[in-house]
Amino acid sequence: MNTIRELFSYVDWARERLLTALASSDNGALDHPFEMGEGTLRKTLHHLWGAEQVWLSRWNGVPSPLDSVDAEEADAIGIAELSERFQASAAERNAWLAAQESLDRIFRYPRPFWMEAGHDLEINLGVTVLHLANHFPHHGAQAVNMMRRVGLEPPAIDYIVMRAKNKEAAPDLDAATLRRYLAHGDWAWKTVYDAASTLSEADRGRTFDIGPGSLRRVLGHLADAPGWWIDNLENGPGAPFPAIDENEPWDALWPRYQHAAQRRNRALDEIGDLRQGIRLVARPGVEREFPFGVVMTQLCVHGTYHRAQALNMLRHAGAEVPSLDVNVWHRLGVGV
Repeated sequence: MNTIRELFSYVDWARERLLTALASSDNGALDHPFEMGEGTLRKTLHHLWGAEQVWLSRWNGVPSPLDSVDAEEADAIGIAELSERFQASAAERNAWLAAQESLDRIFRYPRPFWMEAGHDLEINLGVTVLHLANHFPHHGAQAVNMMRRVGLEPPAIDYIVMRAKNKEAAPDLDAATLRRYLAHGDWAWKTVYDAASTLSEADRGRTFDIGPGSLRRVLGHLADAPGWWIDNLENGPGAPFPAIDENEPWDALWPRYQHAAQRRNRALDEIGDLRQGIRLVARPGVEREFPFGVVMTQLCVHGTYHRAQALNMLRHAGAEVPSLDVNVWHRLGVGV
């Protein structure tokens, strides 16, 4: 539960930074069409709010208010009104979370309208809550890219940035949720890797004006992250985050990622206090320290953010684009 609360604190912080940065944007920027996300900045932000409302309704066992909302609303709603709606839904969500003694139980809800008719769906309640928390960094990455493409300066919305700015005591996180979230990230990384493996070497290295720049670079960057953090944990501050090796064979990426993930999981199993610090060199001459649990949370959110970029690259390269939702992972039987 504590990690879930921390994730939603991050969601609310990052979302408000986006909305603040967009407060004075004109309709040309908000409604510029893109082949990603929900198609425009405005629609993508409205979709994020809508997801909050849908899941709150399901958790509370009431009909979704969005069943009767005019579909044209997403094309017209203003940033100020969206901000008010987000704040209201966040308050309702946090009140609901505070009333829960545990999320580890089976939850039933009606099949969504876009599914074929059938029985109600059953799923672990904690999985649905993690699904919603993970929904923001996915679409947040799309919103940041849209902002850049229309000439706006997006804010930094990395989880680790929030923690670097927050000088309060280390958050009290729970390892069980982190293990679930990390396991989802491992599955999602491999799912993107398998989809990219159907492409030619040229398409895997094709340059895009988004994130690290190519599918190879995104997956290499995410393969570097767990090992770099664990190197700092085990050996103390070393070199800054490594540059991506462009010459690494494609077939070597998955074994390297697996090895790094295994080291990460061992560390999570062995460290009893998630508030234990990891010192690192953020950039030459600058050292920082973050709690181990914060680092594990960063790996989760950071992975979702960059995999959203990879899905957009897959789409433009002509590959089949998989769903990486936490709920999908769970329904496929690989979720825990």
